[in-house]
Amino acid sequence: MALSVNTYFIEMVADIGLCPVTKMSEKLHIKQGTGKKLPQVPSIALGTESVSR
Repeated sequence: MALSVNTYFIEMVADIGLCPVTKMSEKLHIKQGTGKKLPQVPSIALGTESVSR
């Protein structure tokens, strides 16, 4: 697990915070597959939500 690519994305979110990540997703018009905004949760770095553009 230490060599997983996800480890780097988790560290990135821990370093910069969730707000910048969710703000960028909004600027890029990335939403959940249901059309709702992406939730502001740590798992956002893992791509756990289905997305639609």
